[in-house]
Amino acid sequence: ASLSEIQPNGKIDNTHFYNGHDQRQSFYDFCLNYSKTHENLKESTWKHFKTVFDKLKESGIIKTLADLTPVNIRAFDSWLHSQGDKGDVTIYGYHKRIKKYTRILWRSEMIAVEPYEHCKFNRGTFKERHPLTEEEVIKIRDAHYEGRLDRVRDLFIFMAYTGLAYCDM
Repeated sequence: ASLSEIQPNGKIDNTHFYNGHDQRQSFYDFCLNYSKTHENLKESTWKHFKTVFDKLKESGIIKTLADLTPVNIRAFDSWLHSQGDKGDVTIYGYHKRIKKYTRILWRSEMIAVEPYEHCKFNRGTFKERHPLTEEEVIKIRDAHYEGRLDRVRDLFIFMAYTGLAYCDM
C-alpha cells in the first residue's frame, strides 16, 4: 500500500480496491497493455482495436476500472450515437471489442461486475448499397487522371464491366 492509502489510525484504506486490484487503474491503459502483451494481433486488427480505444478515451466516460458500470456503458453508447459519424453496426463492433476486455477483467476477478451482462445492444442493419448507374460508370470511365489514379480507374472499370470481385483483382 502507498502512503496515501494508509489512514491516520494506521489502517489501509481499501475503498478503491477490489480483490487487491486498484479500481483507479486506467481502463484505456489496461486495454492497450493487455492487447500488446497477451495478444498477437495483426496490424490491421490492431488498428481496429486502437480506434475503439481512442474513442473510449475521447468520450471521457469510462476512464478507470471503477467506471465500468452498466450506466457508463450505456452513456458511452449514447455518446457514440451522438457523434453521428458511425452506424449501428460499427457501434456494435465497438461494444464487442470493449466487452472482450471487460470479460477478461471480470474473469480475472479484477472488477466486481461484468457490465455488459446488464446491457444489451442491437447489432443494427447494414445500409443498403446501390449499384452505380450506367451513366456514373461512363463518367468514371471517361474521367482523366494522372499517374497512379489513371491505372486505378482502368482497373475499376475492368471490374465493373466483368463483374470481377475487388479481392480477385
